[in-house]
Amino acid sequence: MSFTLSEDSTKYRVCARCVMNTSANEIVFDDKGICNFCHQWLEQYQKVNAATYIPGRQWIFYQMRKVEKKSKYHCLLGLSGGVDSSMCLHHLVDQGFRPLCYTIDNGWNTRESDENILRMVEKLKVRFFRKTIDYDEFVDLQIALVRAGIRNVEVSTDHILLAANYELAEEYGLKYIIGGGNHHGEGIMPESWMEDAKDLTFLKAVFKKQMGRDLKNIPVLSLWKWLYYRFVKKIEIINLLDYYPEFRRDKSIEFLQKEYGYVPYGDKHCESKFTAWFQKWYLPAKFNIDKRRAHYSSLINAGEMTRAEAIEKLKEPLYYSRLGKFEDEQRILGYPKTEKIYGDYPNEQKLRKFLSKVYGNIRKRK
Repeated sequence: MSFTLSEDSTKYRVCARCVMNTSANEIVFDDKGICNFCHQWLEQYQKVNAATYIPGRQWIFYQMRKVEKKSKYHCLLGLSGGVDSSMCLHHLVDQGFRPLCYTIDNGWNTRESDENILRMVEKLKVRFFRKTIDYDEFVDLQIALVRAGIRNVEVSTDHILLAANYELAEEYGLKYIIGGGNHHGEGIMPESWMEDAKDLTFLKAVFKKQMGRDLKNIPVLSLWKWLYYRFVKKIEIINLLDYYPEFRRDKSIEFLQKEYGYVPYGDKHCESKFTAWFQKWYLPAKFNIDKRRAHYSSLINAGEMTRAEAIEKLKEPLYYSRLGKFEDEQRILGYPKTEKIYGDYPNEQKLRKFLSKVYGNIRKRK
């Protein structure tokens, strides 16, 4: 199946530097027509510029090597079969580290992503296992979010990944979780498109209202449990690729193909069939949001893609596959849209902002 977005020409405006547009509620433009997302991307890049990347990487590796005598493994690494986590695995083994690798089996992995993982772990001879979850309850959580008209129904996936990361790190006595997130390709993402994946109160409230029962069987992470992991157990998440200034998505794909027989699966994050459906049909059809704009805009600012190239790629239809319990598209479009983030569901956002402010003030005093 394919889907093409239409734009309201009376209100439509696009950035003169990237391809972010007025589908992001918080977008504003300077007198040159450049959007706030470009300014924010460049500001963050300049805070941690290329001159500090490599010393930062060396410091991280030094800290990770200090745990060598205390644990069989240096760190935990979740693998999706995508470019980012695959490059993290390559860099870790290349530096002599022993990562404990795993993948979440939530029923939505593509064949290509599973095979990409297996080829790498077999060639690099690292410890790898699959963590299975209660598929029925997980899909019910996704259904609940769709029925509630929530924009970012992928908070379900992101939440269980975060919860599983911390649970496994504690179980194996590991202090470092390696993440594939990176400013290079993910530095732009409007808050108006996303709910917070860490907000368990919100997820529980949506599930209870829509499904009539409590979440019981899938991995979850409360705010207090996260504080315990982070400040008592001192478990850290390190986005390793942020310390590789030479990282480029296109060059990485070429490298992985040559070294590990890597098979590309399409657009960013589409190693999951559900994520592909979410990005290529649900968001565009229900909310007029095309996440490719954010992904391409990050790459434009990183110098990996030109604006003209991005505009041409955005003209390509969004191809997706219908998914079992989510194939009744007219019914899904008929569910009321939650116009404001979190809707009227209980959530932790005020508390999280307060705690973040307190933590920020404490760090300033040190």
